Amino acid sequence: MILEDLPNELFIEIFRCLSTFDLLRSVYNLNFRFNQLLFAHFRTSTIDFRSIALRDFRLVCREYLPLIVNQITSLRFSNDDNTPQQMEVFLEHGLALHQLPNLQSLSLYAINLQEAMLPTISQLRSLNRLILADCYLSCDQNISQNFIDAIWSLPTLTYSYLNISFKENRVILPTVRSVSLKFLSIWSITYDQMQFNTICRHTPCLERCSILFNMDSPDPVDPFQHEFPSMTRFSLHLSHIEENHLERILQTMLNLRQLIVDIDSLDSHSSSPIFNGYQWEMIFRDYLPHLQVFRLRMKFYFQNGHDLDRQVADLLRSFRGRFWLEERQWLVQCQWDEEGQACLYTLPYRFADFQTSSSMQCLSTCPNNELFSSFHYVDDLLMEYHVTQPEIVSSIRFNNVKDLSIHPSIPNQFLSRISQLEKVTSLTVCITDSADANIDLQTLLNRMPNLSSFGFNPWSLHPRRLSLLRLTHPRISLLDLRYAWQHLDTDECTMLLQSPLGKQCEVLLVRVRKRDIIPDLINNMTNLRALNLQSKDDPFEETNDDEFVSWLQQQLPSTCVINRDLVYTTDIHIWIG
Repeated sequence: MILEDLPNELFIEIFRCLSTFDLLRSVYNLNFRFNQLLFAHFRTSTIDFRSIALRDFRLVCREYLPLIVNQITSLRFSNDDNTPQQMEVFLEHGLALHQLPNLQSLSLYAINLQEAMLPTISQLRSLNRLILADCYLSCDQNISQNFIDAIWSLPTLTYSYLNISFKENRVILPTVRSVSLKFLSIWSITYDQMQFNTICRHTPCLERCSILFNMDSPDPVDPFQHEFPSMTRFSLHLSHIEENHLERILQTMLNLRQLIVDIDSLDSHSSSPIFNGYQWEMIFRDYLPHLQVFRLRMKFYFQNGHDLDRQVADLLRSFRGRFWLEERQWLVQCQWDEEGQACLYTLPYRFADFQTSSSMQCLSTCPNNELFSSFHYVDDLLMEYHVTQPEIVSSIRFNNVKDLSIHPSIPNQFLSRISQLEKVTSLTVCITDSADANIDLQTLLNRMPNLSSFGFNPWSLHPRRLSLLRLTHPRISLLDLRYAWQHLDTDECTMLLQSPLGKQCEVLLVRVRKRDIIPDLINNMTNLRALNLQSKDDPFEETNDDEFVSWLQQQLPSTCVINRDLVYTTDIHIWIG
């Protein structure tokens, strides 16, 4: 069969399996038909440059992007550890986002939003979806205000996810009304009731909202001045909750269909009681007659560390009434340890992350107190194992974990709760000086064929750490060694260069003792395309010139893009060209 005899639908499916760069490099301009298929693909798919090499991205910006500007409807840029300064390289080629007349979706990750971008945002008149994740707005207050107002002024924008840190930790609120925004998620900044009221007042069409909320104050709150009949889904993420605060907010959302509440009070020293089932029932009956979906996760410490079994039973009893078990058929489960740390959540568990321990006990409101054991929605899992505490037998299973953090003393029996290790793509090992490894890391890596990222947590100062460099895996491309050593010396860097994982490493996060080793890492790690580093002899001070970056620019090829992180100023990002 001749390749061109295949139907168009099959080519479209093939295109979805290939990266943007591979498609442009291999398919563009082969013939008229392939160009039309490629254009059709780009009109319905995101132009995504994750994990692209700097030289390849420069080629795309120079040769391909100017030719397909009319076909691009969805675009993603990222300045993360894989592709630092990607947005800046895009702009260096004389390209601009407002040159894309049909752009409908824009996603920017870990990008410094500078003053020059303000006119660009204002001109994206066809944009209906905007994601600004882990971004930093380093402008003064007036420019930051104009930037936020520009977003609220976009005439067709319906969805916006904003995770932006502002200079000097400012809180910037919109001062103009959006006529189109229906779905809004705001992270990074915690808002109080008055600030949230301001946001809602300037977003009158809001239907779905997810926000970090501050309800720590026990003081009386003023009633909201407006009702929000259009609000159908509301997601609250907070560290503490006061009943009167919650009532004042929810009584303005009479048509709410879905409510998600995520409370993390593990770092809070509040003496207020735990929000129980009786309180929730009263709120639902009084203010939310149309509520259909309720999801709750509440992390807390029992105030009294004695008789925990009784306290758990009392808490679950408040969720066993007719309202919970018969009218709504909403079930909850509580897990706790002997120190009083607990987590109460609705079933089935629908949050993406989960933390479990070998000493955790569980109890639920399921019939006959059965344990709900299938956690299908968890893809980010932290498993802790306490050698000094007895292991509690549990039937909980995880079958969709992608990001896994474990302690090497975990026995295989505890690790067997993850039923499909082949889905794991990122592994973090938590090693301590006192760790006795009960698992064979090499055997564990062999059971994770799709693993691409491997790292160690801040306690990884184990004297046997050098043995980790003898591990092998064909697909690991990112190594996070920032915490495996305090700082690598010359000999340890040489061992890294010669190790199997070091030879294949594409993205490296590391701390070094002396700057002189950095050129050797870049020149001898032949697959390396991005480096995030900290050096012990970096004398950076914000009031002085950046001597260290200047030195790197002199020592490294001019094709490398080098910059210092604006938020974590000890971090240097190098995109290797």
